[in-house]
Amino acid sequence: MDTGQRFAQIVQTQNIRMISEELCDEVVPAKRRRLKRLLIEEENRFGFFSWQFDLAQRHIVDFNTLVERQRALIAQMKAEGVDITLASKSLKNLLVARDLFVDFALRIGRKIKLSE
Repeated sequence: MDTGQRFAQIVQTQNIRMISEELCDEVVPAKRRRLKRLLIEEENRFGFFSWQFDLAQRHIVDFNTLVERQRALIAQMKAEGVDITLASKSLKNLLVARDLFVDFALRIGRKIKLSE
């Protein structure tokens, strides 16, 4: 991989991280739709490479951890009689972001398999 490709990989990785973090925190539906579109565009920007598959897999693992923490927090909040509205919206955001990475990983996996 040449320097230009490596730089592009670093930029894409950072963009994906920033967009996915924003998506997790955003509660306004129009902004969430825009962030989802941006995330998909960024994922598709440079084609499909094995490093992207690895990156997507790492994000899936990270999001699964966050989802489990959020579910535990919601269960604790319910048990304490605390309003879970915002916590539930955050969980939904986490699930949406994770599912985008799952879809992307599946698409990359298919492309890699076809190229073998």
